[in-house]
Amino acid sequence: MIYLATSPLPPGLIYHLGRSLYVSLTNTSVGLPLLLSRGPSFVMPESSNFSKLPDGYSPKPDQIVSAVNQLWTSDEFDDTGVTFAGAGDPLLELDTLISSANLLKSTNPSKSLTFRVNTNGLFLSPSSLASSLSSASITQVTVALNYATPSEYDSNMSPPEPTSFKTVCEFIEAFVEHDGIDKVTATCVDNGRVDVERVRSFAVDDLGVDEFKVRTYFG
Repeated sequence: MIYLATSPLPPGLIYHLGRSLYVSLTNTSVGLPLLLSRGPSFVMPESSNFSKLPDGYSPKPDQIVSAVNQLWTSDEFDDTGVTFAGAGDPLLELDTLISSANLLKSTNPSKSLTFRVNTNGLFLSPSSLASSLSSASITQVTVALNYATPSEYDSNMSPPEPTSFKTVCEFIEAFVEHDGIDKVTATCVDNGRVDVERVRSFAVDDLGVDEFKVRTYFG
C-alpha cells in the first residue's frame, strides 16, 4: 500500500532544512527544550516552514508517512531518510516514532533509508530504547549534551527527577555501545558560559561519541 496525503495536514508536522525532511511528533520536552537552549533570539529559518504542532494534536503514523511520501515525489527533497525532531522530544512518542519508521520502510522497499532522532537523552533504560529504535532501523541519534559537569548540566538543563546529568551520560554510552546504532552525535551550544572544548573532550574521549557538533547561541 502506498500512503499519499488526501487532505491538508496540520502545520508543524513536517519541516525541512535544505533538502532534508524533519518530522515533529510532540511539542513536549523533558527538561530544557532544545530550541530554547539555542538562546532567546533563535528562530528556525523561515524557509524551513517550521512551526509548533497545534495544541492537543498528536500525529498518527499514517499521517506522517503520507506527508513524507508525498514530499518525496518532488525533486526538492532528498528521499533517503527522515530526522525525527521538532519543538519537543520525539522519544516521548516512541510508539509513533517506531511505527512511522517501519511504515516508511515498508512503503519504500527500493530505498535505503536512514532515520535519525534528535533528543536531550533524559530517558531511563537507554539500552532498551536503543534496541527498540535500532529494530525499526532508526540508527542515528543526536544528543544535546551542552555541559560537561553535573552541577552545570543540572542547573542549566532542568532535568526532571529522577533524571540528571548521569542520565544523559548513561544514555549516550548505551547508544554508543549498541551494535544496531550506527552513529551517535553529541552537541553543545556555545552560549558564552560553557567550556566547549571541555564538553568536546568529555563527549569524545569519555563517552565515545562518533561526532561532536557546536551549535551557535542567539542571545
